[in-house]
Amino acid sequence: MTAPDSAPQAPPLFELKNLSRFFYRQAGFLGSSKKICAVNQVNLQLARGETLGLVGESGSGKSTLARMAVRLLKPSAGDVLLDGKSVFSADRRFRATLPGRIQMVFQDPYSSLNPRLRVGSSIGEALACAGMPKSGRREKIVRLLEQVGLDEDCVNRFPHEFSGGQRQRMSLARALAPDPDIIVCDEPVSSLDASVQAQVLNLLKDNQDRLNLSYLFISHDLAVVNHMSDKIAVMYAGSIVEAGPAAEIFRNPRHPYARELLSASCGEAGAGRKQDPGRPPGEVSAISRSCAFLRRCPDIGPLCANNFPELKPVADKNFDPGHLVRCWNTR
Repeated sequence: MTAPDSAPQAPPLFELKNLSRFFYRQAGFLGSSKKICAVNQVNLQLARGETLGLVGESGSGKSTLARMAVRLLKPSAGDVLLDGKSVFSADRRFRATLPGRIQMVFQDPYSSLNPRLRVGSSIGEALACAGMPKSGRREKIVRLLEQVGLDEDCVNRFPHEFSGGQRQRMSLARALAPDPDIIVCDEPVSSLDASVQAQVLNLLKDNQDRLNLSYLFISHDLAVVNHMSDKIAVMYAGSIVEAGPAAEIFRNPRHPYARELLSASCGEAGAGRKQDPGRPPGEVSAISRSCAFLRRCPDIGPLCANNFPELKPVADKNFDPGHLVRCWNTR
């Protein structure tokens, strides 16, 4: 008889497994193409009812990762798993359920809403994809709009008649329409005023508590990520450089890049430390064997130039076992 402790654990609700994406850029009209690594072997897990915050500067690969997570972009390597099944290679019946289980809220609500469709029709399309009969859609649309703080009058109006905050609420209503398990939020409040940001974030929190939703929450705003997230993954040049419990990473980040991000967001001078010159990660070669943060790091060691570090648990026993860092010198 098998002991209870040895029973196999259930797979996570959502998993990005060794996910990579390459692009090719041609040098000149007849030049050879260069292989660029946009996302490099990312492994992330998301449990039901949990929020995973993904942070990093522009160009780090966050949006590319988000588009692969919702099947808008096919990975060059690796896979995306939902309930342990591949969203790319599973059978047709399973793939047909995915639009109803994984939704996305985009950064720009105006470009993500069809300007030629009335609000009710945009939300109705999501319900149609989920297989809801046409007879019951109007009632569900009104209920969804009420959930995000909008009136029934919005149903027959066009997106351009509303403010940015109202349009983002409509995008959220559309994402909630098929009763999903997961919503990928790609910079959902970055284009909004501070007061409107707070309203949308509270709305996301309320719906998560009520519906037990899971969020992959992508942002470069650390204050927003800290407010929303249970776990955090810090991304730089296509790779996860640090991941773990949100409270622990904000209290004591281990990777030099994570420390610089937090220092900049808090307005600290970082006395006694070499400051990040502010250069973006740029293009990362797919065959690079050195640490991607090498040219910007204040703590370079002998292994950094010729050895790409693995993402491993922090060695200090005072840290959570799930706190991982990709650095030779800060474990």
